[in-house]
Amino acid sequence: MWNNNWESYQVKNELYTPEKCLEITQKHRNTVLNIMKVFCDKVKNLWKQHDKDKEIPENLEKYTYLLNHQQEKEINEEWRQIHNRNNTHHIEWFINCKEPKLQYLVEMVCDQVAAAMARDAKYNDIFEDHKKRYMEKWLSEELAIICAHTFVDIRNSMHENTKKGA
Repeated sequence: MWNNNWESYQVKNELYTPEKCLEITQKHRNTVLNIMKVFCDKVKNLWKQHDKDKEIPENLEKYTYLLNHQQEKEINEEWRQIHNRNNTHHIEWFINCKEPKLQYLVEMVCDQVAAAMARDAKYNDIFEDHKKRYMEKWLSEELAIICAHTFVDIRNSMHENTKKGA
């Protein structure tokens, strides 16, 4: 697969024709597609471990208590410490991560869309609110903008899919 370096695209001692340029472009597009499939597989594989810590008996007990006593701020904070620092889809995990990867940010945005949908089907998709939230979680402004746009885009697509299915 890695033989597709620039030299393999070049025509030796020939002028490029429009046809050859299209062939080169299609070869490049196919390589990009294959790489995107590998990346998407990596994102999909994160699902296997997503929120698995909630299945650990002592964590499940704390999580259950939290859901039944959400008004108790110290319980909420204790759970966040346990959960957020041990899951790749929470930005708090990134702070100490030696090898942060884009797929973890993708998982984070998907997790937040799912959480927003669970809280309220008419969730307000205001870009600036999400940008601010991401920046408060230690993301640079540029990365916060990307994540906020992605959140709104995915949430709107999910909303449209839900309407079509209704």
